[in-house]
Amino acid sequence: MAKIFISYSRKDRQFVDLLVPQIRNIYGEDSYWYDTAIQGGDKWWQVIETQIHACQIFLFLMSDESIKSTYCLDELKIAIQHNKQVLQVLLSTLTVKYEECLPDDLQSKLKIEQHISLCEQFIEQEKVFKDLSRLWGALNRLIDKVRLPLTTTERLLLHNQFEILKQVNPTNPDYHENYFKNAAEILAEGYEWYYTYIVAHIEAKVFPHGNAEEVVNILQMFRDLKFSWEELGETEDIDRVLEFAGFSGNHETSELVFTRFMMNSMGEFEELMPTNKFNSHVPMLPRYRRMLNVWRVCPSKYHLTKEDIARIKAAANDDSGNS
Repeated sequence: MAKIFISYSRKDRQFVDLLVPQIRNIYGEDSYWYDTAIQGGDKWWQVIETQIHACQIFLFLMSDESIKSTYCLDELKIAIQHNKQVLQVLLSTLTVKYEECLPDDLQSKLKIEQHISLCEQFIEQEKVFKDLSRLWGALNRLIDKVRLPLTTTERLLLHNQFEILKQVNPTNPDYHENYFKNAAEILAEGYEWYYTYIVAHIEAKVFPHGNAEEVVNILQMFRDLKFSWEELGETEDIDRVLEFAGFSGNHETSELVFTRFMMNSMGEFEELMPTNKFNSHVPMLPRYRRMLNVWRVCPSKYHLTKEDIARIKAAANDDSGNS
């Protein structure tokens, strides 16, 4: 079953409370997610990002409050970045024309046909939606797009693989004891409803190429700083602010895990291996981005001068918000 992420403003909670029970009744208990259960703390946004990565459909409840909410718009940006199917649902608390709702950069990336209006369906006096057929129709069309279709040949090949795995891993503790048996039967019978069960252990989220490219650029910059410092014949150790310090385990988890994989598993940038198990404990991306801005315009990034290094260090120490 496709997972639906519901994005909304807290001030529109009454609509969520009306919609969620009906979504659950139609699509199942585990078919949706919204942030009502999150406790406060450092990992709040990390949980939000993880759930958006894991969803297939992003349901954006549009009201005067949600379209100006920084959090709601950031959630929408992440969904668009990761090519999620976005369904924009106009609520009765939206007084702005749809064409003028969102910033131009977001509006241009959304498909205009993937929006519906529930403005006239909400009965204020009774606090109910009188007709949600348009919502179910729109969701069903999107669900059809994200289903995992398999040909008969693909089902046969996968079925045989699970039959073999069932024999060679009868007591594998990493899987539920019935996983291989159930997976083989799901494929043999063509139970599309349970296809997601087969890949449940595969992370739905991705680490986009653009994010990885930024990490690689950061590491290349620190490599150049290290090489240039040694090339200049400096006898003192390079300033610690010019050494790679990892990423925040709470705020930059994906970058931390990717960097650890690069160094430990792929053997890249090993000479920059931090001594803190990659966890800086404080957000580092703002600092690294300021440094990158200076590094990129240096005449020779691979043979930095003392003046270049001084400018990069100044950018690293500039936490005033200047880029």
